[in-house]
Amino acid sequence: WDAWMFTKINEFWDKNIYIPYFDGGKEGTNEYRHFFPDFVFWMCKGDNYCIVFVDPKGTVHDSAYHKIDGYRDLFEENGKPKQFKYRGLNVRVRLWMFNKDSQRASKEYRRFYIDSPERIFDPC
Repeated sequence: WDAWMFTKINEFWDKNIYIPYFDGGKEGTNEYRHFFPDFVFWMCKGDNYCIVFVDPKGTVHDSAYHKIDGYRDLFEENGKPKQFKYRGLNVRVRLWMFNKDSQRASKEYRRFYIDSPERIFDPC
């Protein structure tokens, strides 16, 4: 990357930075909610920008999987990050759930889990 920066999201102050998701499942509320990942990384290389949401999460919680579903609905197409054009820039958005034992995540969702901070900087 040519440059990068990050911020920590504060749900109280950053009310407009969220991913909407449906909280279903056996212990869910069966309503739409807002997912506020803990960190946002902003990275660029030339005209390519990548916005990466990072959230420490367990690997067996339904709520994490519902949040990933919300991300996929908005930012993926055919299992890959969509590219958005904005003021001549190519923008992609990624989501990482951080957990030291990422292999315990459900197989369907495992590709969203990382167990090493260096992975945050993987190409979009």
